[in-house]
Amino acid sequence: TCSKVSNADLESISYVNSLEKLILCNCHRISARGIPSIAKNLTNLKYLDFSGCTGINDVALFHLSNLSLNHLLVKFCHLISDYGVGLLFKESSRIHFTLKELDLYSCHELTDKFLDNLLENNSKTLKKLDIGGCDKLSKEKIDHFKDAWSHCVVKNVNIVSDCTANEIDCQPCTRIQNK
Repeated sequence: TCSKVSNADLESISYVNSLEKLILCNCHRISARGIPSIAKNLTNLKYLDFSGCTGINDVALFHLSNLSLNHLLVKFCHLISDYGVGLLFKESSRIHFTLKELDLYSCHELTDKFLDNLLENNSKTLKKLDIGGCDKLSKEKIDHFKDAWSHCVVKNVNIVSDCTANEIDCQPCTRIQNK
């Protein structure tokens, strides 16, 4: 959570090619422009966390698909779309064969198409997927995905409403439940 870390710093970090774990949460100066040096040089990287880096987008995921990551956390990266995540699971992608955990919590541009693409992909390496807060995903598609991908733990958030028309204060009746 350092506001000073920028794309230029990513290039410097990329020279530590033995690095296996990199956590750069909430570094708002990081964008897709800084990712190619990491993707090219950090070939031993297994764990990468760009959560809250608002400049991480589909182009960044394109470059990251060249890594053999086991864990990729990009929660609260609101520029990521179905297309970008699809790039991670293309046949030519290295990450396609190694990714065990993908955290997309609150990536608001993801739709049911993203889950359809994963279903078509049929990757057996992904064991944990967090799609909580992705409010454009339908409950039906999530349930279908969970059934089809029983090898993968899917975390999502469902809105549960007990509110009736007779209630005066509906504030406490809408709650979030982790499943």
